[in-house]
Amino acid sequence: MKKITPGKLVLMILFSTVLSLVFAPPIYSYVYGEESPTTQLIIDKRIKATETSWQDNLTASEKVFKAGDLLDFEIKVKNSGDKDLKNITVKDILPSFLSLIFAPAKDEDKNNEIVWKIENLSAGKEQTFRLRAEVKKDFQAETEGNFCAQNKAEAAAESGEKDSDTTSFCLTSVKKLPKAGAENILIGTIISAVTIGFGFGLRKFGRGEIFA
Repeated sequence: MKKITPGKLVLMILFSTVLSLVFAPPIYSYVYGEESPTTQLIIDKRIKATETSWQDNLTASEKVFKAGDLLDFEIKVKNSGDKDLKNITVKDILPSFLSLIFAPAKDEDKNNEIVWKIENLSAGKEQTFRLRAEVKKDFQAETEGNFCAQNKAEAAAESGEKDSDTTSFCLTSVKKLPKAGAENILIGTIISAVTIGFGFGLRKFGRGEIFA
């Protein structure tokens, strides 16, 4: 067997080292420090009618609202992170065809926007807001029949955390006869009856059937 001289052995070792450095996978180094706390603001919107339970949405098979009906909304705001959230603005935006009946301890109520403020929401804690609205008694859509709508709620914290949620429900719109129109029809009917009766009397008078 051919002997390997010390010089060749050194060269072989150097060559192997170079190859291992060239083709070896990269080695990444990490600097471990204190973990940054995670924050997450979650808002959950639900709805119920007088005869239903709280649900995320109400389908037409469950309830179809009409003018004068009441709707209850529930908004849950939760801090699911591990850091307190401060100065949270919670807002519920009612559709234009709904009227607010009550919303306890609201901070603002303008243009169908109900606003609450949460100064501090501790990690893992939640807060609930409820309100009641009514489908306006003069509610009438552009077309007759059923349609579905949405109600939106949103929350935003001072730190930039924000979230929103919607709930859907269905309504029916029935074409109503305008009050003035109904009165006009009644008056017109009376006038027509008087005119017909007067004309009938004139014809009888002309035939000599009515005498003075």
